[in-house]
This record gives sequence, structure tokens and C-alpha cells, in this order.
Amino acid sequence: MSRTLYLSRLRRLISKEAAPFSEALRLREGWRPREVEIRLTWACNASCVMCGLDGFLDKTGHDYNKRLPVDRLLNVISEIAQLQCETILFSGGEVSLVKELPDILKHVNNLGIECHINTNGGKLTPDYCDTLLQSGLNGLMVSLDAAEPQLHDNIRRLPGLFETAVKGLSYLREKRPDKKEFYIIVNTVIMKNNFRQLPEIVKVAAEAGVGEINFAPLSIDNAWDDWATGETELKLNDDEEAELALDIFPEVMRAAKKHKINAMIPAQILPDGSIKTEKELFNSDFVNCAVAHYHCVINVNGDVLPCCYSSPTEFTMGNVSHNSFADVWNGKRFKEFRTNCFPAKYSMCVSCSQHRNENELIQRWYERLQKAVAVNKT
Repeated sequence: MSRTLYLSRLRRLISKEAAPFSEALRLREGWRPREVEIRLTWACNASCVMCGLDGFLDKTGHDYNKRLPVDRLLNVISEIAQLQCETILFSGGEVSLVKELPDILKHVNNLGIECHINTNGGKLTPDYCDTLLQSGLNGLMVSLDAAEPQLHDNIRRLPGLFETAVKGLSYLREKRPDKKEFYIIVNTVIMKNNFRQLPEIVKVAAEAGVGEINFAPLSIDNAWDDWATGETELKLNDDEEAELALDIFPEVMRAAKKHKINAMIPAQILPDGSIKTEKELFNSDFVNCAVAHYHCVINVNGDVLPCCYSSPTEFTMGNVSHNSFADVWNGKRFKEFRTNCFPAKYSMCVSCSQHRNENELIQRWYERLQKAVAVNKT
């Protein structure tokens, strides 16, 4: 889902459900799983230069490769629906390789839950796009890491990927022209060999009918990250990061305004117009994290994680193969984890760029609420 729309909805929900949400925060209990990510498979048709999936699976062992049976997965989704879930995001691996995906999307849609997918776009032919739309898909995020087809395909190590993905995006927008009703988001990983192309990627995305583009920092040297390859030559050096902040990001924002597309950058735009970059912003101070009160990730094998930044080797809250989702969501391990998130006590929380904006929003709201309660008591 669009992060801009997501934050807007979160603001409305906080205002409408302030009492139960604040009580859940106070008691460190789950509120409701309003947004759940489900990883359907580790299989992938690409072999991206920045992805350490193979090494990750080697470390976690054979059992972690097992997929949750589809019948059980559908039951889990029904259990999640009973807890007032609003959105389910399917990711991987590459979700389009899961032959049951259309049936899974139909099940989610029939339960009244929005369904979205993350994909590299390699299977977005017109026929497959039609199948996804007929299954009730509400939106998708597609990876696009360069404005030049050859560079993108080299990064993803999948020839022809750029052309198929961009054509697929254009076809989907033609079929679903309303950007508020059908979300198309592009995700770009910032690294040494593509950072100077970021403004051009904005243009390519906008011309394909994309409503929002998200620029994500390369996930290397973060303590939580089991995915990173360790190929530090992909990282920007200090001079390149300064160029990113002083030259590239401002150009990105100008391009986004020109092409009428929302751009999310891993940086803070200060009142004077200057930009505070990811290294400064995300690797310094802890931010209290409320995400685990309304979000979780279900891994391929049924393990439940509190967020996408949490390592499965340390932070598995339970498994839904033989336990109900509600038992895991309301379980002792999840409560202990939430207790250490608000205030945040985990090193991975410092490096988080995915949920920082919403956490800052919730923290300001919660502090105002607590002050109001204190005043009323006096």
C-alpha cells in the first residue's frame, strides 16, 4: 500500500480508536493486526546483486524452506480476518511463482481484506495481469533499480526483466486508471551503481502510471539484517552519500513534483530545505516502536515475526502451522517483545527506515494523550 495513504489511514484510525489503541500500548498487548505481511515462497526467478537470500536459507536450515500448506494458509487468513485485519501484503521470494496465488487473492478479497503483492514484475504479461485483477488484487509494489534497462537487468540478473515489468505496470494502469483505487508503487534500492539515476527512475515510473516511488537504503551493516550479502562495494561512500543528499535527492523531489508522482526518500527534509540523510537519521537515536501492536510478518514456514526488520533466528513469536493466529498474536512472547519496543530497546529499531515516520506520528500522539490524562488527574 502507498505509505502516504497508509499514514493518512493511520491518523484517522488513531483519532477514531484512540482509547483501545492507547490502552493496548499501555498494557503492551496486541491491538489488532490491521496490516499483515505473508511471505509465500523463497523461490525467485532473479538473483539480485544485493540479495543474500541463498546465504540466509543456508544459515536457517531445511525446515525453514518448507511452505505452509495452502489449506492451512487459507485458514490462517480467515483467522486474521476475524481480528479485523484491513490489508494483507504477499511477498517472497517471488510471489508470482506461486501457482495458487490467484486463489489466495480471491480468498482474501472475499473476506473483505485488501490484498497487495510485492513482485519483481518478471511475470507481468497482459494475461497474468488480467488474472491478478480478476482475483481481486488491490495494488502492487514492483522493483525498479535503474532507468536503463541493461543496468536494471544486470542488477537483478534476469535478462528482459525491465521491459516486462515496465510494460506490465503500464498495462495495469490502463486497466485500473484510478490511482486511489488501485495502488502501483515502485521500490528502488539505492546503491553505488544506480544512485545517480534516481531522478530518471522517477520519470520512468511516472510514465508507466505509477503513483508512488519508494527509495530504500541498501541493507548492509545493519545488525538485524539476515538478508544482506556483505558486498560492501555496493554501498555509497561518504562523498557519494553527500552527493546523494545535496544533489540527487533534491533533484528526485523536483522530478517527482514535475511528473506528479509521490516520492518517498530515506531522509528528512528540514525546514530550511536541506536534507538529513539515512545514515544520520536512522543510525543514531532509538524511536519507540508501536508497529508490533498492529502489524506482523508470517514467514514461508508459518513462523510469525513482529516486523520485517526482525531476525527470524532471534524474534520468532510462534508458528501458525499448529497454533491459531490469535494464540500467537496474544501470546507471552509477543507481549514481551512489545514491552521492549515501547520504549524501543532493540538495536534493529535504530536502523529501521520502513516504519520510522509512523512511529514518530504515534509517539507524538501518545505523548499528547498521556499529558492530557495527567492534567485531568490533577
